[in-house]
Amino acid sequence: MTSRERILKALSGEKADRVPFCPFLAYWWESQEDELTDKGELEFMECVGADPLFRGHYPSYGKEGEDIILCRNIIEDCEISTETKGNKKVITYHTSKGDLQFGYQYVESGNTWFLVDHPVKEEEDFLLLKYIMDSTHLEADYEKFDREVEKLGERGLLLPLVCPEMKTSFQSLLEKWAGTETMVYSVMDFPEVVQETLDSMYRVSKRAAEIAAGSASPIFLSWEDTSTTNISPQYYRDYILPEINMWCDILHKKGKRYVQHACGRLNALLPDIAGSGIDVLESVSPSPTGDVDLYNVNDALPERIAVVGGIEPVKLLNSPTEEVVDNAREIMKIMSNRGYVLANSDSCPPGVSIEKFEALARLAKEA
Repeated sequence: MTSRERILKALSGEKADRVPFCPFLAYWWESQEDELTDKGELEFMECVGADPLFRGHYPSYGKEGEDIILCRNIIEDCEISTETKGNKKVITYHTSKGDLQFGYQYVESGNTWFLVDHPVKEEEDFLLLKYIMDSTHLEADYEKFDREVEKLGERGLLLPLVCPEMKTSFQSLLEKWAGTETMVYSVMDFPEVVQETLDSMYRVSKRAAEIAAGSASPIFLSWEDTSTTNISPQYYRDYILPEINMWCDILHKKGKRYVQHACGRLNALLPDIAGSGIDVLESVSPSPTGDVDLYNVNDALPERIAVVGGIEPVKLLNSPTEEVVDNAREIMKIMSNRGYVLANSDSCPPGVSIEKFEALARLAKEA
């Protein structure tokens, strides 16, 4: 089997010729020397023996990446500008009805722009965001994706993002637009306004999923970051699950599949996830990044749901290579009754050695 065939088989819940090994290189890749990154992410994965799976981004050459979004986002009466001064950055959505501003701060040790100031703080900010969403129109744009798929061929698989927000509307409000604390208070203080804003975001999200389903891609991803770190099971049921199931209905009607990125604490959410329409649960992680036991995950999920991940990032960094491989071997046994992709769960710590990637790739080929 080619790498593309092998990954697709596993993500479809079917048995491949062997378990694919698809490392998730976020944060690790950007921290490497230019000599390595300039040669290309695809070439690196092949060099260590991995099956290249590109989660939501095109293969990188150098340190900068580009998200795979299959539509153009056209917002009437809105100008988006970016101003950077040193380690501070402000992104402004300017409309005739007012502005929303994101504030970011760059932290060199983490090689990351952290969002430190959310734009939506008060009831009127929610209404302005609703206005922006109501003014948003999407147009299909498959050209680059089709070109990159042809270029990649059978060497790997691209996973496009299902919508421009990259996650469900409520999760986007929590992480991006408003922040967790503001959302919790707002849901209690003015629930009708929050719901009206969500309804406008849902409309854009639904249209994006319809556009995605019309593309040539067989499978799609959202950066859902599912975790009870910042949502309760009730929030998940009330606000997030309906949108995920809506995506799944749209995609399934076209014979497409959906991958849910769930990199955090999932234990209390497993019953709801198991009953949802998702096809793949990606970045499943034990403690300390997550809170699940992989035996419990395997027991809780129906066999139709494939799993990606299981190798906990902190242990991947700190454990000896032999211990990492032994742990991965045990994970593969646990998941042997379903479609499974061996991978580190969520982003990869910059200090992980190339030797560990190579050892995990050998394990996948020999098992």
